Amino acid sequence: MREYFVDQYDEFLRQKKKILTFLNFNKGFPEQIFKSESHAYLFHEFEWVLSQDGWNAIKMLSVATGNNTIHLSMVDDWDYSKETLRKYGCSFMAKLPISLSGDEFEDLLIEEIGKTNDSLRIVLNKAVIYPESLDWIIYVEREHELGVLAINNHQLKQQHLEEWLPLGEEIIDLVSVVFRDKLVPLRFKFLLEKNYGGNLHKEV
Repeated sequence: MREYFVDQYDEFLRQKKKILTFLNFNKGFPEQIFKSESHAYLFHEFEWVLSQDGWNAIKMLSVATGNNTIHLSMVDDWDYSKETLRKYGCSFMAKLPISLSGDEFEDLLIEEIGKTNDSLRIVLNKAVIYPESLDWIIYVEREHELGVLAINNHQLKQQHLEEWLPLGEEIIDLVSVVFRDKLVPLRFKFLLEKNYGGNLHKEV
């Protein structure tokens, strides 16, 4: 699986620069983490996005938008990723073909690419998944057990998005597990709706 990880510093910098054009990487839920407003937002739980089922849904997005390559990058600790690249010749950034199977995707997440037990599955707290075209972008955050799909291509149809969930009580229930007594603060719900709920009534 190591062949899929970015191992060249120039490519690492190129993808980091691209990510910084669309992501407020120092922010997290319920803040708006995308720099530009998207056509619509859909959600799912953190672990689902980083699973075989999530990967299959991601590949469906790629096929629908004509993308053959999918980028995956940890975004919460650039320095550590850069240091791992310098020391071990591998970064916490991957370039994946859509031919990758669900089993291979899960193998990639547990591949040790630095120190013992240093895998994406273990070190990743915030990450983005996106195609070169940026027709869609996925952001996942372990702290709130949540992932959001930002849709930037108006041509994506409902059949390409059926695995994803609109912002509503089901998503709030998913997030509730990280809060004391599973009570989501009203301020959190208000900001999540303010930042990600406004476009959900548009057709996708």
